[in-house]
Amino acid sequence: MTTDLAKQLDELIEFLGHEQPQLRQVAAEYILGLSAGDAGELLKDTESGRLPRLLAALDKALADEPEIAHLSIKTFITLSKDHAVLVHLNNPEFLLKILTLILTPSSVLASLACMLLSNLTHNAEIARTLVRLAPVTAIKAPPAVVMPEHQIPPADRPRVRFLRASVEMVLAQPTAMDQLVEVFVRGVGATTDKNAKPQRWYNKDADFHFLASVFANVSQHSEGRAFFLTPIVQRYPEEPAKKPAIPEPKKAKTEPKPKGGKPNNKKNKGKNSKPSASTPAPAPTALEGTSTSTTTAVLSEADPTTALSKILCFTDYPDLIRRGGVTSTVKNVTFDLRAHPDFLDAKHPNYLLHSLLVPLAPAEIADALLESDQIVDLDTIPDWLLSLPTDHYVERDFGLKSALLEGVLVLASTRAGRTALRAAGAYLVIREYHKEEEHVPCRLVAERIVDMLMRDEGETEDLQHLLESVGLNMPDKELEAVVTGKLGDMDIEVERRRRRRPAAAAPAAVPTPAPAAMDEDEEDDDDMAIEEIC
Repeated sequence: MTTDLAKQLDELIEFLGHEQPQLRQVAAEYILGLSAGDAGELLKDTESGRLPRLLAALDKALADEPEIAHLSIKTFITLSKDHAVLVHLNNPEFLLKILTLILTPSSVLASLACMLLSNLTHNAEIARTLVRLAPVTAIKAPPAVVMPEHQIPPADRPRVRFLRASVEMVLAQPTAMDQLVEVFVRGVGATTDKNAKPQRWYNKDADFHFLASVFANVSQHSEGRAFFLTPIVQRYPEEPAKKPAIPEPKKAKTEPKPKGGKPNNKKNKGKNSKPSASTPAPAPTALEGTSTSTTTAVLSEADPTTALSKILCFTDYPDLIRRGGVTSTVKNVTFDLRAHPDFLDAKHPNYLLHSLLVPLAPAEIADALLESDQIVDLDTIPDWLLSLPTDHYVERDFGLKSALLEGVLVLASTRAGRTALRAAGAYLVIREYHKEEEHVPCRLVAERIVDMLMRDEGETEDLQHLLESVGLNMPDKELEAVVTGKLGDMDIEVERRRRRRPAAAAPAAVPTPAPAAMDEDEEDDDDMAIEEIC
């Protein structure tokens, strides 16, 4: 029976390349159904060569008619849940094909391609390949992008202008990952109505939420964390390669040129100009329906914009998938202890404290603090807490609350981190959060944070010695477990010390902890350094 089924599967795979589209579609439908059942194991058979043949046929089908391509990518999604299959999909050309489906504004498969890329990046090698991948250099533009503006209906002009600028900015990015971040940010429009669905101005058929899961997967690895934390401008080559010039779009007030007129392709470029990473540039028109990358916008060499700074605003986004992926990314990057000074600097683009604390702060925290008899001095309450609106987003998902708390806990693992957390009012936020939290695991993490902030600095061990002893050659997947385990050991040691001390009477009120005073001449023993993890 198994032998007969295997032969039938081989025949179905052959039909995916049949000259008649009806037969290709029927074969794709059958294979999709079988991939999720018991026959899926036979489809994944590598000894007979069936899996490589199937993947090659599905890859080719991605360029087939829309219905067949849709079935093909759904089969890829089903198969890619198996880690054994992912090994065969670590191919830069295949990844570029998936990225092109995501970045093309008219692609009806963009959302499914985002889901597939999310599954693919569960594999560490694929995640690293994606980080190193060169950008997509050409995108098929919608007809409206090609048209002169005076031919576009007035009601559609705002969206077309946005789309033109977006395509230009996506193509101007230095890497494939930067392109994904750009389309993720531009994929959903802002809306003043909280109950209304966000506008999809880049692609009416896609919201790109699953790219947040891609970012979360990638940021689990040192190369991925470095991508999110490094200024985008540093990823451009010293001397950008010259690329085909594209005629600028015609203005609405300009009369169309007579037949035979030649478009002016000249562009003014700075001597060391680079594509802008943060400010929209003049959008290009498409040439023969395809937009290609240009270097028209100028970016300052000192521009500090990072990929992380571009996605931080989504930690309070209504959609759980988008919000959850970004929150997980934020937690993951905190394990790069070298970057902690940036996370704690309110003037740095990678400043994280508010992104971690605001979703944890109860809605009425300002009133609660003003009415609390535990506050002995109102001047110790940071201004941002008193001015926090009562309708700010409060995280309700237990998993995401845990991720936010763990991020705060890692930041509290150094003396500089604890000082910054105290100054930012983290103790007050976590204390009020703890009063309302009923989920026991989240309460325990909150108690650990409060305990670390309330400890005497003399009895609090930092993670510097851990990193010097074991962090140099530690695999990425073990870093989080070791750091969190070390934090647990630190809790046990402090508790042991406390038990040795004589009991003392509890104070009548618990004052807000003030930042620990440090001698300016004291050597900073909290400068963290993690060597590149291979």
